[in-house]
Amino acid sequence: MRYFSYAVLMSRGQMKRICPTARSVGRAVLPGYRMIFPRVSGVWLGGIPSLSEAEGEEVWGVLWEGSEDCLEALDDYQGFYGPEGDNVFERLPVEVTDAEGKAHAAFAYMATGTSRGNYPPSPQFVDTMVRAARDFGLPEAYVARLARLGPE
Repeated sequence: MRYFSYAVLMSRGQMKRICPTARSVGRAVLPGYRMIFPRVSGVWLGGIPSLSEAEGEEVWGVLWEGSEDCLEALDDYQGFYGPEGDNVFERLPVEVTDAEGKAHAAFAYMATGTSRGNYPPSPQFVDTMVRAARDFGLPEAYVARLARLGPE
């Protein structure tokens, strides 16, 4: 399975905690979407992201490859309990493009009920995303955009 992470699970350390056997394929971009923060996390003490369709925009992240055990661990972490479950996030198919321009079928998690609010992420959440984005060489303009997220 291939998983596109666009938030804290871009971090090698965070991913290793959830799925120790995951292997990074590298940076990737998801065109036609933007990142929004419709939910609050008690763990991160701030907004947590989702994706929203947005023509002309793009979300950068990391493409991971992992096993079925990894998929189960990610589902559990993201609060996805299956098509009939009371899910916090949905697992949806996406097509991302890697640094070499090759398209990859993957999945990403998107919050259910994404119109619930707009909550700023905590400084720790932003810092984790920014460090991971730099680690994977995401475009500097995008990293700067991530760095500006969070409480004013």
